[in-house]
Amino acid sequence: MSVRFRWFAASLVMVVAMALSGCGDSASCSDDTDCPLGESCEGGLCVAPDQNDDENDQNANNDTNNDTNNDSNNDANNDSNNDTNNDTNNDSNNDANQTDPPQNPEVVSISPDEDSTGVAVDTEIRVTYDQAISETYLTDSSVQLRNPSNQQVDTQFEYIEDDYEIVLTPEQDLHEGSRYVVRTTSDVRGTNGLLPGEEVDSAFITVWEPDEDEAELAEQYAPVVYQSTHGTEEPDVHLDIPTVVDFDGNLDAEDNLSNADSSSTDVPAHLYYSVKSTSTHHYLQYLLYYPGRFYGDPFESGTYEHDFLGIVVVVDRASGDVVFVDGVDGGESSSDDRRLSYKPDDSPVEALPENENPLVFDASELEDDRRFALYIPSGEHAPCYWYSRESASFWYNPCTGSDEQFTGSDGVVIYPGDSADTYSDAEEEDGQLEMSYELTPFYDPFWKRRGDYSCGLFTSPGYTYDPGSDRPVGPGDDPVLMSSSLCAEDSTAYGTLPYRWRGGNQLTPGVWLLDPAHFLTEYRYDFGDDVSGDYCYHPLFHIDERDDEDCQLEPEDDNGDNDNDD
Repeated sequence: MSVRFRWFAASLVMVVAMALSGCGDSASCSDDTDCPLGESCEGGLCVAPDQNDDENDQNANNDTNNDTNNDSNNDANNDSNNDTNNDTNNDSNNDANQTDPPQNPEVVSISPDEDSTGVAVDTEIRVTYDQAISETYLTDSSVQLRNPSNQQVDTQFEYIEDDYEIVLTPEQDLHEGSRYVVRTTSDVRGTNGLLPGEEVDSAFITVWEPDEDEAELAEQYAPVVYQSTHGTEEPDVHLDIPTVVDFDGNLDAEDNLSNADSSSTDVPAHLYYSVKSTSTHHYLQYLLYYPGRFYGDPFESGTYEHDFLGIVVVVDRASGDVVFVDGVDGGESSSDDRRLSYKPDDSPVEALPENENPLVFDASELEDDRRFALYIPSGEHAPCYWYSRESASFWYNPCTGSDEQFTGSDGVVIYPGDSADTYSDAEEEDGQLEMSYELTPFYDPFWKRRGDYSCGLFTSPGYTYDPGSDRPVGPGDDPVLMSSSLCAEDSTAYGTLPYRWRGGNQLTPGVWLLDPAHFLTEYRYDFGDDVSGDYCYHPLFHIDERDDEDCQLEPEDDNGDNDNDD
């Protein structure tokens, strides 16, 4: 190696050492002894120890701070960015993708209101939903109006889109005093295609007022009730007082006996009435209801729910005379009814050959020349008369007794009047207790609420009244759906409803109540050649032709002339 090269190499080492030291003031050295006290020789230069450590610490701090700041900033930025991005994305996704699930259409309201009464016969039916309804699926069966016989009434329907409302307009006026049901069905669809959440039934009753002429006629011939009470004692004597089915203030027949058994009960005396008329005769039906029937003395062990009996007083319209009285006592089963027939001794009515003869009484025993003396035994409650029942041919023994005398010593005479007295109102007259009863139309509630089988009043329908093509069937000639009995708590209950009475197996059930002209004059008895079976007035079937000339026959006056003669 040349001298020049060695010099160049040494110079290069020094320059590199100075560059690496970063301090131009440090002395050069070959070992620590060449350096001032406290300095060390490092890389050919004297270096103070603090300077190196400070630089290293500073570099370490810088690294740490950089790492911490980077981590902190990155975490904060990432969290902030993530939160912002997530919130933005979530909001965007929710707004874009999340909607309320489609709902089933629900009925909001029905007009007329449920259980409303006095509804006009020309009413419209309005059913409002909570959302739009698809008109594609709307038919005349989507929302229905049904009559008391559960038949659909013919209606026109309209959909009011803005109100979500279906409007039904009956093609003919509804019948007065009748129960109708508005029924929504699953034929309805929402515009979302979903079915209704539920089907709804809502009932209402149309307007009805008692007929004044009918009520006046019923009052003229209303019987005097001789009610025996020998099987009861106070405070239970009210079980022998005829009353209304809602004597306890409700239309729930299931609790009638239990409420009547209450020591605080004092029932008001009532008789129901129903009038039918042909051009020749009036058929005046009087129906008596008791909360229970009982047997034995004491009777507590043999008391059953409900009891019904009734009579029809047949009046010759030309003379105004009572010519026949026919009674029915409803039994336990729908086919168990017993008939008791009576006639004044001056009546022209004769039994047909196949029927039993009626018991004959002296016409002078009619009170006020027209009021039948209706004797009712205690407990068993049968339609009797003040007449001895010793004849073996008259098999029904509750009517056995002495002439014009209560069986036993106890009884009360109940006269037709303007008030419905209770037994506690009875006053003694000539050694006999007397009180008054009030007449009330059978139409309300029995016919008006026919079709309500919710117990309630009536059990489920038992049959359809259909007497044949040659007799009136029902309102508008519609078949009449009937219940056989009142609702009861016990499975054994007496007092079959008059809807079921027939007095024999040859005719359709209910004929005694619904077609007495046919039952008595064309089937059971001979009323003469001039008797008519065509009704001028039949409120249950909404027949009213009293303004027709043939139906305006009036009784003769004392001179033998008709009141409507000139």
